Amino acid sequence: MTAPFTRPARGATLSGLATHKCTLIGWMIGWASFTYVSAAVRWLQTGAETEVRGIPMAVFTVADKVPPYAKIAFGALFLLLLYVLPRLSLPGGRAPTGMVAGLVAAVAVLCAAPFDYFAATSGSLLWNAGAVATAPHLLLGAGAGLVWAAARARCERKTEADQ
Repeated sequence: MTAPFTRPARGATLSGLATHKCTLIGWMIGWASFTYVSAAVRWLQTGAETEVRGIPMAVFTVADKVPPYAKIAFGALFLLLLYVLPRLSLPGGRAPTGMVAGLVAAVAVLCAAPFDYFAATSGSLLWNAGAVATAPHLLLGAGAGLVWAAARARCERKTEADQ
């Protein structure tokens, strides 16, 4: 029988790394769900252009019209809040924390980023497009937090089963 490469004492360190891994996997899935479901909602709001081949291509076309800094800003704020909010003494568990992180990140990006693909608006989306146009995107921000919570919980269950 051969000796294991890792000592049992390192198990606590690996579980800490696994927690960060699960947070990052959940964050990536939450960010992608916000980006592309939000693009699908905007595609439906604009009247579903028919010149693009198929619904997936239309959604990707709308998502490409979102400036890269807006997508990066949402992702960065979302990730920062996912690490900061659990360290504060807030009531609730993982799902409310994720929802707050997604909603705050969505509000911050929609207030600051001018979205060129929202026709007839100059300036930021949240201030000029109105509540009807922005409410679905804010709900999707909170939904991204729920997606993060579910993906992280699933990753943690799989990681615990593997150890």
